Amino acid sequence: MASKERLFNPTLLLIIIISSLWDSSAALDTLKQVDVLNSSQYLVSAKRNFTLGFFKPTSYYDDNNNNNKRIYLGIWYTNYGNNRPVWIGNLDRPISNDLRGFITLDHLGKLMIKFDGGDPIVIDSGTGGVEAINTSVTLLDDGNLVVSEVNSNGSIGRRLWESFDHPTDTHLPGMKLGVNHKTGRNWSLTSWLAQNDPASGAFTLKWEPKARRLIIKRRGKP
Repeated sequence: MASKERLFNPTLLLIIIISSLWDSSAALDTLKQVDVLNSSQYLVSAKRNFTLGFFKPTSYYDDNNNNNKRIYLGIWYTNYGNNRPVWIGNLDRPISNDLRGFITLDHLGKLMIKFDGGDPIVIDSGTGGVEAINTSVTLLDDGNLVVSEVNSNGSIGRRLWESFDHPTDTHLPGMKLGVNHKTGRNWSLTSWLAQNDPASGAFTLKWEPKARRLIIKRRGKP
């Protein structure tokens, strides 16, 4: 009579462990200092609202279009239609398709894109040259990418940089349009150059504090 006893299957156990680790890494929303996120990996916000990663603009007209050979770092809605990015980190400095790029926080807390054969693209210059004790970068559920100081007890401290202060062509809830009179920062939107080319285009949307109005300009003219 055949035994009904279940036998231990080490192969199955290994598959389960690898699967759980894969699921965990797929939901990663934070990059720690000196960690690396390569071109095949993503940051996904805690509730999976937004995803950050490298992408190639979709060409609607020609599969051989040069834009398909350019790589950008972007943030997009995780489960929305065509996943068109709402923010781009290297707007006017794309990486060539044949180069291996990755994003990292260096030992000074600088958030940058590194790639073969070129100088790093600095997204955030860090703590002004003074080495921070510890920093991390997190993609939040509102679509904001935030570099923060990490306290000695592991808790998150002050914000050092955030993508909401550097909008591209999309305004998300929680972003600002206007002028910070203390710092002089001007929050504005700039159109893409073309439907499949994220480079800075002809149109801008800005707040004019003196006239107290929002205005769209085409190459500087209202």
